[in-house]
Amino acid sequence: DPDVIALCGYPPTGATAIKQLRAAGIDVPVVTTSGFDGPYWLDSVPGVKDVFAVAPASIYGDDPSADVNTLIKDYTAKYGAPATSYLAYGDVMANVLETALSDTKGDADGAKLAGAMQQFTDSPTLLGPTTYTESCHIALGRPMRILEYANGTGKYVTTVTPKDVPVPAECAP
Repeated sequence: DPDVIALCGYPPTGATAIKQLRAAGIDVPVVTTSGFDGPYWLDSVPGVKDVFAVAPASIYGDDPSADVNTLIKDYTAKYGAPATSYLAYGDVMANVLETALSDTKGDADGAKLAGAMQQFTDSPTLLGPTTYTESCHIALGRPMRILEYANGTGKYVTTVTPKDVPVPAECAP
């Protein structure tokens, strides 16, 4: 018997796979991708438990970042509960752009904004430090949350920061 199952799918087919595993009596923990970030799939697997997903943040009011919890609370008050924590990426993008606009003294020329962003080295963002270079526009190594799904909801479990991130050739120093 396996100790854990790594499911590299996403709803709806991933939720179907979890339902089939549980129906077959396979009750070991399932670790999944960020495609399972959010409660939108839970109704398709009644009584689900021991399912873990990686996500940029927790939308359940229990994120270790007070700023994330405030974002989720404000978003929920205005639009209703978010489906996933991906809205935090939007907040990060807006703040990165705001910082770049400040660095260019309000000049919104694309080349100037890109140049400003390419100077970011471990710049703080809602989701963790961000570095961009002329050849690398990927925020590598940010911490990620591990969420657990059970009893019809999700909850924050821990934060994991990668220790050894494979760096694409275009991002190598």
